[in-house]
Amino acid sequence: MQWGVALVGSLVTSLGLAAFANPNTHLRFARELSVGRRLYGALVFRFVAGVLLVVDAEGSRWPDALQILGWVMIVAAVGGRIAGLPNLRLITLWWTDRSPWTVRFWGLVAILLGGAILLAAV
Repeated sequence: MQWGVALVGSLVTSLGLAAFANPNTHLRFARELSVGRRLYGALVFRFVAGVLLVVDAEGSRWPDALQILGWVMIVAAVGGRIAGLPNLRLITLWWTDRSPWTVRFWGLVAILLGGAILLAAV
């Protein structure tokens, strides 16, 4: 088992379950995340998760898919840093204006993606 891949898959699945089960709490968390420099923590999380996928993907079931996903996460984290804090806040505030059903849909997508990542790790 690839532990880095399994860790990323578990975290993605857990966040998806939380968003699906209680979208209002997820939206409140996103609003609080947009205060101060907390968004940089989200970028660091995305960057580290991407690096884990790229580094640990070689021994998995779908190494090419995981490496592509890892590189997408790394580029998104770097792009977020380049975009700057004000633009990231605008995107976060736009996201928090969505309906709870939209959050549930994307939570379901995260559950499926995290499950696929976990399956690739085993």
